[in-house]
Amino acid sequence: MPDVDFARHSMLDLNKTGLQDTQLQSQRELQSGAGDAFAVAFEMVATPVIFGVGGWLIDTRLDVFPICTLTLVVGVFIYQMWRAYHNYTRQAAKDLDERRLGYTPYVSGRHEDSEHMKNLLEGAQIEGEKIV
Repeated sequence: MPDVDFARHSMLDLNKTGLQDTQLQSQRELQSGAGDAFAVAFEMVATPVIFGVGGWLIDTRLDVFPICTLTLVVGVFIYQMWRAYHNYTRQAAKDLDERRLGYTPYVSGRHEDSEHMKNLLEGAQIEGEKIV
C-alpha cells in the first residue's frame, strides 16, 4: 500500500478552496462597486431631469419660462454633488477605520498588543500599561 500523506493533500485542497473564496469575494465586491457607481450616475442624471421637467411645467403655467426650470435643475444638481461627496468621504473614512482595526502589529507576540492597538484606534487614552 502506498504511503500517502492525507494531511498534506487536505491542506492543499483547503488552500485552493480558500483562494477560490477570496477570488469570489473580490469579484462580488467589484460587481457591487460597479452597481453602486451606476446607481449614483443614474441618480445624478435622472433627478435633475425630473426636476427640470417639473420646473418647465411650472414655468409654462406661470409664463416665466427659464426661472423655475433653471432654479430647480441647478439646485438639485448642487445637492446631488454635495450628497455624492458626503457619501464618498463617509465611506472612505469607514473603510480606513476598518483597515486600521484589521491591522494588528505583531511586536512581542502578546495578545495584549492587538487589544492595545484596537483601544488606541477607538480613541482610548493609554497611560503606561493601563487603559484609561
